[in-house]
Amino acid sequence: MSAAAGAGAARRDRRPWLAGALGATVAAVAGAAAAASPKGVAALLAAGAAASFALAIPAVWLAHGLSLASFLSGVPIPLGELNVRPEQAIGLLAGLGLLARRGARALDPLAVLVGAWLVAGVAGALGEPEPARAFVHAARLAATLVPLLALPALLDRDGAERAWNGFLVFAVVEAAIGIAAAASNALTGSMWGITPEPVLGYVHPHGTLLEPNVLGALSAAAAVALVLRARDSKLPARSRLLAAAGVLVTLGAVAVS
Repeated sequence: MSAAAGAGAARRDRRPWLAGALGATVAAVAGAAAAASPKGVAALLAAGAAASFALAIPAVWLAHGLSLASFLSGVPIPLGELNVRPEQAIGLLAGLGLLARRGARALDPLAVLVGAWLVAGVAGALGEPEPARAFVHAARLAATLVPLLALPALLDRDGAERAWNGFLVFAVVEAAIGIAAAASNALTGSMWGITPEPVLGYVHPHGTLLEPNVLGALSAAAAVALVLRARDSKLPARSRLLAAAGVLVTLGAVAVS
């Protein structure tokens, strides 16, 4: 075994220990603080459990979790006075997973541009009348952008391919949800997953996403990828047929969004 492989194995072996140590620490702190704030303890325990899970599971499952969370952006999590979107919370866990596996791959040089953009945004907030709100917004952007740094470093080529497959599956399911929401609105008047446009006089679906434009954009991106798969003669006939079916669903979501 080479020195690099041995170091990689050591890092992989350390992850369960890191997860256990983190879980034990959180449990101890939560027990000490239980009398002061039961709700805070529950949140702390949930955060500790999620962080321990992120340290222990394979990187590709972190990517799948992030993809799934990104399709739940219209289902915010109340946290005090803030509404945290699921992909922001999972993005932080992806960053934590990167710390535990940092030696696997180098960060992409484009990460510097992302960091510079965030720094410029924070610097621009210094002269604003309410800089605190700008800093909160910058923190939310940072949490959202963590995956841009973490995923390329966490995933090898095979893991990236599997993560992309997961994204396409979630995109087709979300497209179907959007179409179902539009049909339900037309047939029963249900407003679940629907964005009304009173000035323009129509409604369009957003499903479990933040807004209809996001549904349309993600569905269009998935449709392009699925068209390419459906046309790839090297793939098995079953895979091409499934891709073609996915194209119909995603294009339908683009149309109704």
